[in-house]
Amino acid sequence: MNSTLHLGDGLRDDLIRVFCYVGLPFVVYFLYADWTYNRYLEDYKNTQKQEVQTVNEKITSTLMELRTLTEALRMKILTTPEDSLSIQTTLKAGQLLSERYAIPTIQNISYYKLSHPQAVITPTLIAPLNKAPQAFRKPAKALESLTYQNNAIVETLPVLDKNNRLKGVVKVKVPSLDIQKIIGADDFKTLEFPQLFEADGTKLIQNKPLEFTYKSPLSYLAYLKSHASYFWLLVFAVLLGGPLVFFSGRLAKKRVSFVYGSQINQLNTELVSLNTHRSSLELDNSFLRHIIQRSKELAGVIHKVVTHIEPSYGGSNKVLMNEVEKLAQALSSGLWPNLQRKPLVLGDILDEVKMHFTNQIQKLNLKWNVAGLQDLTIVGDPLSTSKNLR
Repeated sequence: MNSTLHLGDGLRDDLIRVFCYVGLPFVVYFLYADWTYNRYLEDYKNTQKQEVQTVNEKITSTLMELRTLTEALRMKILTTPEDSLSIQTTLKAGQLLSERYAIPTIQNISYYKLSHPQAVITPTLIAPLNKAPQAFRKPAKALESLTYQNNAIVETLPVLDKNNRLKGVVKVKVPSLDIQKIIGADDFKTLEFPQLFEADGTKLIQNKPLEFTYKSPLSYLAYLKSHASYFWLLVFAVLLGGPLVFFSGRLAKKRVSFVYGSQINQLNTELVSLNTHRSSLELDNSFLRHIIQRSKELAGVIHKVVTHIEPSYGGSNKVLMNEVEKLAQALSSGLWPNLQRKPLVLGDILDEVKMHFTNQIQKLNLKWNVAGLQDLTIVGDPLSTSKNLR
């Protein structure tokens, strides 16, 4: 038997070892990647939920600040003299208030003065108003609004006198881009706000510039691509280590064969001898069992014949009948009728017994020591003694 098969260091085993070395890290990697991707999806979902809550709070807070600024302008206009220059000065001061209320840029502040003389007043312009706009011809409460116009947020509030009569309307316009900057629209990882400008700077008109949408998480393939550096690092390590594992196995085999080659060959020879002897013993046992069975059957037949013919014979044949009966009893007990008695060396018999029970002795971790009996002889039949010992 080839010692390479016992050592498991043949070419096939080396290739299997290399395959396991190469395949196992990738299996572990993809299992780990699958686990981390599920963790990523769970974290993404939780992050998106938190960002939705945060962005809603920021939008609400910013719009409330815009409302507070507009309300402050309205109250200031109520306490300002009716002349247009005084109102214009108030509007200029309102622009300074925008810094206090975290609105960096006010695109425009307009006051539509509906009392005599009617005018449209801005921080830089006073223009006569010949006729009140149609949009203002409605109940004062209905004039309060927050609208989007050309990528700008417009807060509108009516200005009433002591008798609740409409004196004018104040409008504050803030660019939607500035509102997006205040709430940090570009900082959210799972939410997306409408783009107000193209890459080349072209302005895009958005009807709802503060209405965000949900970003989709990365697909499994995209997630793996985003972590491609780990994959290629693993590939490099495997390509570098695979040949090392292969040649180390070959070198280890050569080393073992060189150091323990003679012992291994001797053990293999003994193993082949033991297997051959075991096969021979099993064949002998089978043959003996067959002969014993046939002997028992023959003994039964002889016993029946003797029983049947015994009454017919006189005393002169009594000795013959007794011998036949002894023969039948010997055959039925499995003994050979032609026993050969000769001297047997006890040491050889004990070696045969030891060889027969080699596996049991090794399994039970027993020690077989026989002293002083190797040269002792006994008288008996070799075949019968061998059968009984087994």
